[in-house]
Amino acid sequence: MTGSGAEAGFGVYLHWPFCKSKCPYCDFNSHVREAVDQDRWRQALLADLEHAAAKSGPRRVTSVFFGGGTPSLMPVAGMAEILTAVSDAFNLAPNAEMSMECNPGTVDEPYLAAMRELGLNRLSFGVQSVIPTELQLLEREHDFGTVVNAVAAARAAGFDNFNLDLI
Repeated sequence: MTGSGAEAGFGVYLHWPFCKSKCPYCDFNSHVREAVDQDRWRQALLADLEHAAAKSGPRRVTSVFFGGGTPSLMPVAGMAEILTAVSDAFNLAPNAEMSMECNPGTVDEPYLAAMRELGLNRLSFGVQSVIPTELQLLEREHDFGTVVNAVAAARAAGFDNFNLDLI
């Protein structure tokens, strides 16, 4: 790698810790909530982002990744505010990869189209398996048909860069 860290760029990982249910195999910081105080959570994340930007100095961001939890439960307006804050805090590269983890059962075409409009350009679908007995063992809420529908919705929304995460 040549150049300084500021020139080389770096990635920003943003964690959405909320889920509809807790998968038995998951060791990530995630929590099941009936309702999320969106304003409180967003303000805390924005404060952390501002603190990190102040500590790191001016840096070029080449990737932004929303992980979780289930980031595809995040409202579009909250995602927009967070992406604006990332762009304001750092030098967001025009070709930055902007990714979000998705549970196949939590997305539809209008939601994904709105996310694409915000600049997201990659999705990571938490499929885990396509075998019904394995999905039941893993306590996943989706089936293979839900995965097919989620991928079709992603393509219809303009995404051509996505992966299916399998265990």
